Amino acid sequence: MTDEIKLFSDAYSFRLDPATLSYYQKAIAELLAHVGKPYNQVSSREIRNWLNELEMKGNKSSARNTRLCGLKLFYRFCMEEGLVQIDPAKAIPLSKVEDKLPYYLSVEQLTRLRDLAMDDQYYRVVVETLYATGVRISELASMNKEDINWSERSILIFKGKRKKSRIVLFTRECEEQLSRYLQSRKMICRQFS
Repeated sequence: MTDEIKLFSDAYSFRLDPATLSYYQKAIAELLAHVGKPYNQVSSREIRNWLNELEMKGNKSSARNTRLCGLKLFYRFCMEEGLVQIDPAKAIPLSKVEDKLPYYLSVEQLTRLRDLAMDDQYYRVVVETLYATGVRISELASMNKEDINWSERSILIFKGKRKKSRIVLFTRECEEQLSRYLQSRKMICRQFS
């Protein structure tokens, strides 16, 4: 990692999710390796050529846009810090991303999934919570018991996507599964204490 990428990373470490920052660092490093030049000698044309090559290799427009967003942020930082005179990424537009409708499980698929997880309380509660709340897997993994409001059947999701907190509601079936699972955990803890 060059000194400039490290400065950029330090400046944005409190503003960006660590995974996003890491992805941006990787994109910057990939571009610099591709063009074989220092960051302050890269041209707009070289960035466009790199993005075109990524497209030809099968990279989706959303992935290319994420890389380009990282480059745009990096070069804006370099401009603000006086490290470059011209921002080579500024005028490059993002690719159009095809709008996709969200995919939902049918009732039959959900029933089958519930049946497959029936014998394992852990998997059953995971399936039910994901389906009932629509949370991401990473959000489910970071949930705590204290985040659950049983009387309102809601869960507070701390710093989800874009570091925003939100409240999600859950169904009675999910409530039963969560309650059963948490009770079984208490029993296991008592057995080993």
